[in-house]
Amino acid sequence: MRPSSVLLLAVLGLGSTLLSGCSTTLVQYLPQGEVTTCDAGWPGLWKGSAPGSEAGESGWMEISANCQQLTFTDSEKTSVEKKRLTLVTAETGQYLSITDAEGKPECLGENNTDCGLPVVRYERDGDVITLYSPNHERVSRAIANDGVAGLTLTDPIKTAATAATQVAKPKYRNLITGTPEQIAQILADHPEFFDAEPWLVMTRETTDTRPKHPEVSK
Repeated sequence: MRPSSVLLLAVLGLGSTLLSGCSTTLVQYLPQGEVTTCDAGWPGLWKGSAPGSEAGESGWMEISANCQQLTFTDSEKTSVEKKRLTLVTAETGQYLSITDAEGKPECLGENNTDCGLPVVRYERDGDVITLYSPNHERVSRAIANDGVAGLTLTDPIKTAATAATQVAKPKYRNLITGTPEQIAQILADHPEFFDAEPWLVMTRETTDTRPKHPEVSK
């Protein structure tokens, strides 16, 4: 997957995680901690890339001054979306949840009765923000076998391994349940629920190097 595609999922997809072919991990409530919806250090222009990706493949995210509008740009298009960024600083680390402007949760199952919020772990060092994706398989296994409170659904999906063959891979849909205090404790007990390797690295840009496209609002 190209870094720009990864950034698209991070910026526009975190608020709509139940995309076809994508695994997701939700929490019933964000973990207990210090919460803000607009950290003063976040507005501005950020360039994102996936570690280990090909040089030159990047995407950009511009966060508005009130943190309520995100503008995503890659080599092909520019998209503008109204979003809510929620940042949580807990004892176990820092977490980011991106939802629609109303903060609407995502729901699992046919009847949409099991709902929660998408979450990734992040670290910020000045003008660099590093995001760590949930490890959906580990979360699913812990819910199914290790007594972690929640719901896990596994759907087989198929992706092309080569032009001639198909390899079945599961899609994990997880919901960790509990109060904010319980969610914080679960994440403290299971640091492996987030990958150790960065998923996406965003670096602040002081010069606008984005390709120029007409803006499309969604």
